[in-house]
Amino acid sequence: MSTNSCNSTCPTFSVLRGGKADDRLDKLSCFAWSFTCTLLFPHLHFSFSETSKAKDCIKHWILLSTDSRKGFLEYVERLLLCCENGLTPISMLPSNWLSTTNLQGFILSGLWMENIKKTRYALPAYREDIRSLAEAVLEISEHTSENNFRYWRHYFISHQQWESLQLLTTYTCNHFLKIY
Repeated sequence: MSTNSCNSTCPTFSVLRGGKADDRLDKLSCFAWSFTCTLLFPHLHFSFSETSKAKDCIKHWILLSTDSRKGFLEYVERLLLCCENGLTPISMLPSNWLSTTNLQGFILSGLWMENIKKTRYALPAYREDIRSLAEAVLEISEHTSENNFRYWRHYFISHQQWESLQLLTTYTCNHFLKIY
């Protein structure tokens, strides 16, 4: 059995073309990769090989959830937590940083996310800022439209979340123009 480039101890998952769930996972991993590049690597261009490896790692993280949509949202929230806590891949390839075997990479955000989930159980609106940005990224990715963007633009302005608005605007341009 071959192994996943993200984690040498994890078996690969096979994608059967034509399946709606598999197509959705492919799309979500592409959206997540585009957001990852927008957030962490806006000045870099990666090879096809590195991009494929990184997307495989992202698929792994999304598949940890029982629902791919929830997995995507959690992945985006965890990326935002990494940036907030200074855990960014300064001199590391994305696939290495996202690898489940790299204890100095993305895997560290799991503890932060678990703490947020526990707090949200008692206070559902806790850290609504990162949750809303993750929702916005998903909605813009799936339904890129002027009305959708205007809705989220108004939301972030009314909540005075200027950095989220700037990041969503940049991501929307990158996504719409297929930069990553």
